[in-house]
Amino acid sequence: MNLSSAAEVTLWVFLSCGVPHESQQIQDTVNWLFSEQMLVCYINILRNTFWPNGKLAPQIKARSNSERQETKERAQQKLLDNIPDALQNLVGQQSARYGIIKIFISLQETYANRHLLYVSSPHHF
Repeated sequence: MNLSSAAEVTLWVFLSCGVPHESQQIQDTVNWLFSEQMLVCYINILRNTFWPNGKLAPQIKARSNSERQETKERAQQKLLDNIPDALQNLVGQQSARYGIIKIFISLQETYANRHLLYVSSPHHF
């Protein structure tokens, strides 16, 4: 991950969660999430999902809007149920929940996700 992208993601997490100062633990976590080792892991997951056993996966039935909404709500609840204690201790439970919701909402933006993926590690693509 290039330095400016890591700094941007870290700043985004700080601002979303209301962290008044930089936390080394958050910086380390963001750097790890975008490390070469983790990018390889993500690529392997994508490859195995779309090409299981080296063959293109069969097309799945498109989900309805209500199914998509239900999945989105379950995913958000799982995030809220699994907020790291370190984050809650750093910013407080309410601020951590608010920050996680802000991050979750912002990750629903398709174009922003593409941008984040492309700028996070341009030398891998």
